[in-house]
Amino acid sequence: MAKQLMLKGYEFAPRWLDTLELAARTRCGQGNTKLFFATFVSVAALPRIPRFAPHLTKKADYWVGTFRHAPDKQAAQFPFGIFKSGPDAWTAFSVSESVRTEGLLLKLLDSLSPDLSPALLSSQDIRTMFESLEGSDHGEILVNKAVAYSYRREGEISFQKKPYHAVFNRAEDEGMFIDKVEFTLCAPHLLHAFIARRGVTKYIAGDMRIFLDRVLPFVSNVASAKHELFRSSARRPGEESVNQVEICFRQPVFQDRNDNLAFLGALDLLSRSGMAVLHENPYVHASVIDFMDGSAFDVFATTPSAVTIIPQVKASAFSLNRLCNHIFENFHEGIITQPQPRRWTVEEVLA
Repeated sequence: MAKQLMLKGYEFAPRWLDTLELAARTRCGQGNTKLFFATFVSVAALPRIPRFAPHLTKKADYWVGTFRHAPDKQAAQFPFGIFKSGPDAWTAFSVSESVRTEGLLLKLLDSLSPDLSPALLSSQDIRTMFESLEGSDHGEILVNKAVAYSYRREGEISFQKKPYHAVFNRAEDEGMFIDKVEFTLCAPHLLHAFIARRGVTKYIAGDMRIFLDRVLPFVSNVASAKHELFRSSARRPGEESVNQVEICFRQPVFQDRNDNLAFLGALDLLSRSGMAVLHENPYVHASVIDFMDGSAFDVFATTPSAVTIIPQVKASAFSLNRLCNHIFENFHEGIITQPQPRRWTVEEVLA
């Protein structure tokens, strides 16, 4: 039994929930040991694992595998588990003692793109989770550490313990978005945890049930809902129907030509992509190609507070997710919607 609690990879319990609860009781709190989670979306029955992590074993309700930091067979192996956490949502986890180990698991998941997408959260998503968590448990959430970025990618790290709403309000007032938060839920229950925009969460100490019942499901539900929206707007070659996606901002962000140029400059920063500017003023029209999977989009900004993304001949849910998150992090955050197709009257067309 003692060996199983060490969670070396081949001793994981039959069920993932038992494994996590055992790890929380026996490993967490010892030095820097914590439970590390990375949630992502994939329509596959089981995400494809690259050849340098071939040992994947089926347990009762999840899988256990090992991965290496290099294809070399002599490289150190690290165990991880993976379980279904929502509609098209999966969560990989490991016992972490260093950021390096966490980075290796994230690198493994990144290698599966575009077959999967990370659960990309917005600042508002994280704030909504805190509001729900604080309200239902009648406690107070304090931020121990927060990492925020401006839309020019200038970072700021805060180590001052403050109520979460003060941290988020300040970031919003200063035109920044929250990237990572280490937080504590105080009284009547205690939880010390971490959450990041890319769907990463960590259990550090406290009531494991709150983490498993409230934090992890929230991330999976947000990821599943966004993926469903993106999947309904995805387009395959030969399909006639087109479902556009809109990003609605809370305030006017396109007020003059400089704003238009700032948006185009942000689009141009999207990695492994190409962009053609078809119109820059008074409205924006750009064509974007994602070289990762060949997806293409027309992007319009014709109102002061919204961006419209129209899928072209091929457009994947993965690429839509990547493009929207890129706009959030490099221009402004907003709310993603799928507007209903408008029915035009003859009078409107001829007006």
